[in-house]
Amino acid sequence: MMRLVGESVDVDVDGSGAALQEDCRRQLVAGPPTLTAAKVESERYRISDLVDDLTGVTDPLERAAIATTLWDAALRLLLGGEGRWLGTGKGLVREVVALDGDVAPLAQAADRVLAPPRCSSAGWPPRS
Repeated sequence: MMRLVGESVDVDVDGSGAALQEDCRRQLVAGPPTLTAAKVESERYRISDLVDDLTGVTDPLERAAIATTLWDAALRLLLGGEGRWLGTGKGLVREVVALDGDVAPLAQAADRVLAPPRCSSAGWPPRS
């Protein structure tokens, strides 16, 4: 919401929105609060646990659920560690693109993680 207000065109007729817009702009420029060391360690542990879960999963739905959670956690830690604002959904990806325009490696990693296992002994593809 802060970005929406701070970066939008002020269309109010009496100028009352100008102060709110300026406050949002100041907050955007200042950036989010710095991550504490405890928060960084907690998130690193969470991400390690998700990677471990992903390594052993064979069910495609479980794999997608874990991969999605891992993707979100990793991007949030990346952005938070760089003192950048977060987003949700496409907003999260846009923030990463704004941080580093070369997101091809992230996209390739996501494709690899979400790809189903290639051997039938892992239960894929499912048999009818």
